[in-house]
Amino acid sequence: MRSLFSGLSISLGAALLLGGPAAIAGDTNPPPGPVTGTMKTLDEVEPRVAVQSLAGNAGATHIIITSGSYYLTADIIGEVGKDGILIDADNVTIDLAGFALLGVPGSINGIDTNGTVINIAVRNGSVQSWGNDGVRLTSASNSTMVDLRSSGNLGNGLRIGDGATVTRCVAEFNDGTGILADRGSVVTECVSRSNKQHGFSAGTRAVVRSCAADDNSETGFSLGGGAMITGCNAAGNLTGIGAISNATVQGNTSYWNAGAGILATGDDNTIEGNTITRSGIGLDINGADNTIAGNIVKGNTDNYDIAQEQNHINVLLCEIPETIDWPANVTLAGSLRGVLGEHGITINSDGVTIDLGGHELVGVAGSFSGVFIPTPLDHFAIRNGVIRDWGNSGFYGPDTSDLRFEDLIVADNVDWGIAAGSNMRMIDCQLDGNGNQGVNCSVYANISGSTATNNGQAGFRIGNNSILVGCNSSINSSGFDLSFADGVVLRDCIAQNNIGSGVSSANDAEISGCSANGNGGHGIHAASNTRIVDCHVLENSHEGISVTSSCFIANNLVKGNEMAGIHAAQNRNRIDSNHVLFNDIGIDIDGENNILLRNTASGNTTSDYDLAIPANNSFGPIVNVFWSGDISLFPGADSPWVNLSH
Repeated sequence: MRSLFSGLSISLGAALLLGGPAAIAGDTNPPPGPVTGTMKTLDEVEPRVAVQSLAGNAGATHIIITSGSYYLTADIIGEVGKDGILIDADNVTIDLAGFALLGVPGSINGIDTNGTVINIAVRNGSVQSWGNDGVRLTSASNSTMVDLRSSGNLGNGLRIGDGATVTRCVAEFNDGTGILADRGSVVTECVSRSNKQHGFSAGTRAVVRSCAADDNSETGFSLGGGAMITGCNAAGNLTGIGAISNATVQGNTSYWNAGAGILATGDDNTIEGNTITRSGIGLDINGADNTIAGNIVKGNTDNYDIAQEQNHINVLLCEIPETIDWPANVTLAGSLRGVLGEHGITINSDGVTIDLGGHELVGVAGSFSGVFIPTPLDHFAIRNGVIRDWGNSGFYGPDTSDLRFEDLIVADNVDWGIAAGSNMRMIDCQLDGNGNQGVNCSVYANISGSTATNNGQAGFRIGNNSILVGCNSSINSSGFDLSFADGVVLRDCIAQNNIGSGVSSANDAEISGCSANGNGGHGIHAASNTRIVDCHVLENSHEGISVTSSCFIANNLVKGNEMAGIHAAQNRNRIDSNHVLFNDIGIDIDGENNILLRNTASGNTTSDYDLAIPANNSFGPIVNVFWSGDISLFPGADSPWVNLSH
């Protein structure tokens, strides 16, 4: 098949052979005059001057006195008592073109300026072995240093004035500091190593990004006020990163520094998201009002040395044992395991909050307590995770006040689950399998929604004037041990299948809406002035409800207990409107001046009511309702105070 293009090519060829239209060809007549080239020279494209073509003087091998672009044609060898290149003009660019400025003993600076200049650029080469600084542009502003290597100088590697930009430069083996950049400078992608002073010294409000400081004799990165350092690596220096005040130290790595990984000597610094490992001190903070957050600090001889309490500290805890000596929010970075002979976290300051972050704080055989507070402190909180398997207690702080525990599992610790002081608030915690009490706390506890199971002693042992709401204490040695606590409120709680008593309270308690079932001792045992109402007390191995004196016992269901359903051992109790059945004795009264009203009793083995009621007790008539039908037909049954037996 013949293509359109083949036909077109034949037609075009024919047109050319036959002298087709002139528009197809150009003008064949050359212009008058000689033929000349149209290319521009290098000087026309980028006018440049060879530095070696410039004269010098007694102070410099070469002097630049005119703005412009300069370049090296070969290495420049220094001279005793002279700078290599002296710049005495604004707006100068020097391209080392891959060559080197080589100093000699007794030489001064590789590149220097004469007085104040601006807009100096130096790039692409090496500056080596000068008697003072490799590049010294301290009196120049708005300078640019790119792709330079400055090494083996007796002073500093690169020393640059205000507003400089330093990119992809290397400074090493200098007797001074590797790279010094003054106020407002930006240093990016540079390396400074094995210098006898600092790796980098960044002035006020300078920015250092993506740089590395390695094996410098002093500080890897020394920051002026208001400076920022991000994405940098400091390793093997005396100090990794040093900040004075108002600096931002963010997202850096500081590793194997002999002193501090990060040192903040002043105030108002922000130190965030850094990784500090294998140094003498991880974070060494001496000032106040610093913000410290989200840093990974581990494997240092001392992870934290924070001298002031007036800082804003959020610790991302990466290893234990650890001691917190200042107010802080502590969050676990992951589950942490303890070590032999140590506490997990020791708290030596007021105002500490620990968020386990859903992780575990795990002890080992021979460890001490998971969280340990050795002295009286205030305002502590811990939440959201698991504390287990510690050789002593999960939490031990019996002299601490104003505590808060929330959403915790505290399990299988050798001694207490939680041993706490006063003013404790516990919400939705689980205390399981601890060798002593699940929780032991002193006065003014407020506990809600929490469960204690399988603990070697009481599930809850609580001090005076405490409140427990919606809690469950089961399969412990005893359930709620309130026997040393006056004024306790126990509401809507469950005590079930404990080896001893379900609930034991001291004086002035209120026990309402609770269930005490299947316990090996009493269901509920209360001292004087206690109010027990609206409870279920079932199938306990001792008495269902046992009280001493001046108690109010009303509207309870008391069933199937092996001894008395309700026993008033002493005086002035009121027993009113209870339903008591299938116990040994329904209601047993031993003291005097008790009042027995409106109760019903049925199916109790020995008797529904203790018929040997002592003198000086008051009671409504006890009426045995022994057939079905209208109760009012029984003599005395129409009394408003009648106690029924059926």
